[in-house]
Amino acid sequence: MDIIKPVLCVVLAFFLTATVVLSLQLLSARVDNARVTTSIRDDLRSGAVAFPPFWDRDLRTGIDTWTDCLVLSIATFGQKDLISAVTRSNFLKYSGTDTNAHVCEHLDAELGGTPIQGETEVSDYWRYWWGSAALLNIAIGIDDLTLPTYQTALKALTYAAIFLMACTALVRYRRAAWPLLPVAVALTFGFAIPLFGQSIADAPGLIIGIMLATVYMAAEVDRAALRWQFVYFFVAGGIGFYFDLLNGDLLASLILFALLRLLSTVVFGPPKILWPALLARLPTTAAVGHTMAGYVAGAVSMAIFRIALRAFLTGQSLFAVLSEWHAELSKFASSNWPESQRHLFQQLPVDPSVYTTPLIRVFRHTYYDLEVATFPYIGRYGTGLHLWTLRASLRRYGHLVAIAARKNGKRAK
Repeated sequence: MDIIKPVLCVVLAFFLTATVVLSLQLLSARVDNARVTTSIRDDLRSGAVAFPPFWDRDLRTGIDTWTDCLVLSIATFGQKDLISAVTRSNFLKYSGTDTNAHVCEHLDAELGGTPIQGETEVSDYWRYWWGSAALLNIAIGIDDLTLPTYQTALKALTYAAIFLMACTALVRYRRAAWPLLPVAVALTFGFAIPLFGQSIADAPGLIIGIMLATVYMAAEVDRAALRWQFVYFFVAGGIGFYFDLLNGDLLASLILFALLRLLSTVVFGPPKILWPALLARLPTTAAVGHTMAGYVAGAVSMAIFRIALRAFLTGQSLFAVLSEWHAELSKFASSNWPESQRHLFQQLPVDPSVYTTPLIRVFRHTYYDLEVATFPYIGRYGTGLHLWTLRASLRRYGHLVAIAARKNGKRAK
């Protein structure tokens, strides 16, 4: 009987997550595609919004042109049947004679505008759920927003979500929440705004993750029984995966939940764990591990759910779908980095041919990206000072946890 409750909690968590994901997908499929496409194309032609076909990010707006244009193409492709809504992420690739053309280069033609010479190709980027494309469809097709308004709303919501999370933590955990403030500063001036800002592809996942963390505190889920907290973390991880595009949102939200779990442990004490004996001796570590396990389980479940739906609804074998999924991911293995990252190397300040291995090339590119993109508003020395403050804050976390553990040990005696 003891194992029935945990199993039922996992089933409930999966059902809730799948319901949210499928509801958003099906609601997006009901939107008038012609209306959405016309609105976006008019904004592009009027110059109200622009997506230059360059392999970089605009660090002042956070617009990620390649991924944003891909979201626009997927959102406006037009397939509305049930199977396509939950198993496919088709988009029209109008590359002409250049197979390596940037997806933004012929965006007007791909959205049904002025045709150009060349062959069209329908691609299916189904490895992700592309929740940001569904959200864009709903915002423009149902809420009647324009694309520039939607981008502005994303940036405002990102600021608001970070501010609300910090305020909720201060109200909920009081003095113990002070070490969270450098994290909020880092999200505001580094990770969130410059890199994600107005990106219609990347911003939704970060906003949803921060809002779920805020609800975790405001609804006092941190005081609920462990099994109900597991359900919440499972749902948060599943929804996070629905919006994730391997851009860091999923990991950022996971780290945020782990930090909040530490704060809860400091203020309210660690959870009571009776078994196994090793975890009972390390209740704080077990609490953080419990958080991560629930979150990761939710994310993995939605990946498996996507694969299973595609196999079942399209009539393919599960093995064939798994092979297709693996083949697409293998393009980004280390042995293929020179090919898959070719457009990135064009941004390097030094001729990439001088780098001896693919690994060194990627590390060099990452270094130059981080130097500029991490905190572009406060400069290199300001970045160093803030990172030092963040490090000191995290050490303070450790001290608070240790003090709380000693206090709780004395109370138990």
